[in-house]
Amino acid sequence: MMVKYQILEIKQINKTRYKIICDGCSPFVLYKGELLHYGIKEGEGLSEQIFDEIVEKVLKKRAKKRAMSLLQKKDYTEDKLRFKLKEGYYFDEIIDETIDYLKEYGYINDIRYAEHFMELHGDEITLSDARLKLYKMGIRSETIDEVLANFEFSDEKNLILKIFEKRNFNPSQANEKETNKMIRYLISKGFSQKNIRDMLK
Repeated sequence: MMVKYQILEIKQINKTRYKIICDGCSPFVLYKGELLHYGIKEGEGLSEQIFDEIVEKVLKKRAKKRAMSLLQKKDYTEDKLRFKLKEGYYFDEIIDETIDYLKEYGYINDIRYAEHFMELHGDEITLSDARLKLYKMGIRSETIDEVLANFEFSDEKNLILKIFEKRNFNPSQANEKETNKMIRYLISKGFSQKNIRDMLK
């Protein structure tokens, strides 16, 4: 059989898992039994037939199982799930195929994820803060725009008042240090400086 890749190194990750480093392809992970089954040894060649079989029969199936296992524990955005699979040394094309499968069956849906977040927290954050939080979750800009366009935000001044109450902050009794701390906090949450000044009067 024609050699496709040369196996440069086999690194043990734990008692059962090994990272295979080849000349010409990204690293991938196999279990000890799979190394023996496919006769993979450091310094030897890996044929195209064996490599393709590993991708189709082992890695693709394992990526789907890994993704489903993660989603059983909590919801993930597409971006965060891609990152988790990348940590497992799955090839980009396998990750793409896995994500497409999950989308097709509704296991991941960034719009639904963002809408759920806004239902829980939308009445206590500003538009800019919501946009930043969703972006940090790995949700794409166009999805964020779509979700936020359909959400009615509370008046900023009412939100500021809620924060004052939640933090037991009284503008008329606070000293300069306490006031400056509150100002920094409100600015970090995306409130306009004009509304902050108005509510501090």
